Amino acid sequence: MNLILNALEAMPKGGTLGISANRSRDRTHPIHLEIRDSGIGIRKADLAKLFSAEFSTKGKGHGYGLLIVQQIVRDFGGTVSVESRRGRGTTVILRLRAL
Repeated sequence: MNLILNALEAMPKGGTLGISANRSRDRTHPIHLEIRDSGIGIRKADLAKLFSAEFSTKGKGHGYGLLIVQQIVRDFGGTVSVESRRGRGTTVILRLRAL
């Protein structure tokens, strides 16, 4: 839910939110989920800080949302990565283990 809300907040004038799931050939993480938005994007300098405690690009919030998402995914043996381009949008990729 946090990832979807972040994506929606990144599109204050509207846009496109996409969610996809697929299986990959990756034996360690065969399940890939992607949450994509066509929002404002994230500055390159901020990408490295996204999973840091108390870092936020928003005026409100505490900056723990992505950190918590990352911890939950890691607890289940997965990974989280973010790709973004200013003015073009952001994609959050969750790579998960099969249970």
